[in-house]
Amino acid sequence: MSNCKILPILGICCVLGLTEPTPAAAATDVQQQFSAMEQALAPPQEVHPVGYAEVEAPVEQSQYIPAPASSDVYPYDPTCSAACCDTCYDPLCRPSYWTFGIDFIPTELHITDSEFGRWNEDSGFAMRLKLGYENEAGYGIRAQAWGFGEEASPEFTDVDVGAGTFNLDFYKRFWGRNGDLAIGVSPTGAGLSFELPDHSESRFSGGGVGLFADGYFNVVHFKKSDLGIVGRGRVSLLEGRWRDTTGFVVPETNHDSMLILEAAWGLEYRRRFGCREDKLWYIGLLSEIQQWDSQWMGNYLDSSAGFTGLNLELGVAW
Repeated sequence: MSNCKILPILGICCVLGLTEPTPAAAATDVQQQFSAMEQALAPPQEVHPVGYAEVEAPVEQSQYIPAPASSDVYPYDPTCSAACCDTCYDPLCRPSYWTFGIDFIPTELHITDSEFGRWNEDSGFAMRLKLGYENEAGYGIRAQAWGFGEEASPEFTDVDVGAGTFNLDFYKRFWGRNGDLAIGVSPTGAGLSFELPDHSESRFSGGGVGLFADGYFNVVHFKKSDLGIVGRGRVSLLEGRWRDTTGFVVPETNHDSMLILEAAWGLEYRRRFGCREDKLWYIGLLSEIQQWDSQWMGNYLDSSAGFTGLNLELGVAW
């Protein structure tokens, strides 16, 4: 082969030999490419997005759902906690409480024609005061005093009539879904007097025992108050005596019994207050009657004494 043909071929081989990479260099390039890809795909060590803030673990909330204010009444639950304050009304939580009440009672005295002649049914006035205490289970004690006075003008002579009772009630209250009922027994004292213009008088005084029941039934319920029907009844049997300086009204005797029957019914509005709504004040309007019967009055006055009135009552339980 001629030298002219060999020289170009050698030049081409030299150029190809200089440009072709060695196997070690090719491997190094591949590793660098993989390293660059790994760095690009690897997640950052700390991520702090915009607005990132450390969030505290949520505080576990109580699962207690407050009971809605309701007039429904339930049996006493001694396990109720006093911690529920300013947040709920729980009818199961019944505290002990004091009660105070005052009744204003425009009243008429009814006596049939007797020693006084025809009796005009003039209006008198009566008042009742009540103070009591009741514990969580519904056992209570209550003192109440009732007094009546009237200046009457029958046919034959003027007469001042006075009457009064005192009851010390011991009772147990029972609850239903819409009301309550108190049943109890009461030591009782009573007096009845007829005083003439010359200040002579015929007076009965005695003592005994009575049974009574007081009930309340809710009719209309509001957010923090209730309107209901109230009913009360009492029967008292007393043993006593008459003292007389008139000479003709009721003669003296050391042995006379007096039966007193009382009944009242009407409407009562109750408004709850306090942090747990476990206190209340109330106002009521009731029709009230009393009947006083004794053998000695029947024999000499040929009558019994009856009282009828419209009772406006106000009170609070705290």
